[in-house]
Amino acid sequence: MKFLDVHSHLDMCKDIFEIIKSCNEKDIQIVTCGVNLKSNKKTLELKENYPEIEICLGIYPLDSLKISEDKIQKEINFIRDNRDKIFGIGEVGLDLHYEKSPEKFELQKKNFEKFVKLAIELNKILVVHSRDAEEETIEFLEKFDYKKIVISPNNYKINKS
Repeated sequence: MKFLDVHSHLDMCKDIFEIIKSCNEKDIQIVTCGVNLKSNKKTLELKENYPEIEICLGIYPLDSLKISEDKIQKEINFIRDNRDKIFGIGEVGLDLHYEKSPEKFELQKKNFEKFVKLAIELNKILVVHSRDAEEETIEFLEKFDYKKIVISPNNYKINKS
């Protein structure tokens, strides 16, 4: 049986070669996700050095709040230019754990929408981060009618009522 890890961050690890070797031995396919401009470039370099891994490029929701709309668009263009090298768009999404202000949450949604539309345009898997915003994330994604989505919820709370 082959396993697929769709939410790793090899660019943040020290001994990448050993991690990849261990995963290969255990029949685990790694999909590593970029989270910001620097991370995306490093993740792309990892793909060039380790063709057996798959990569996603995107901007983490809280990182998207720290950069200008122009820089987000440039990163989207960078991702578009590298479409043939990537498995998907990610890690993108919504986060209400660290940033709870309604204004910033609206900006997160605006930025997230850009990446959802990019995934649709490129016909790529969308790897979604959701922390303390699971219901909001599902509701947001339902309006796109896109089926290639993997959601990685953190601290997911199931409503049992």
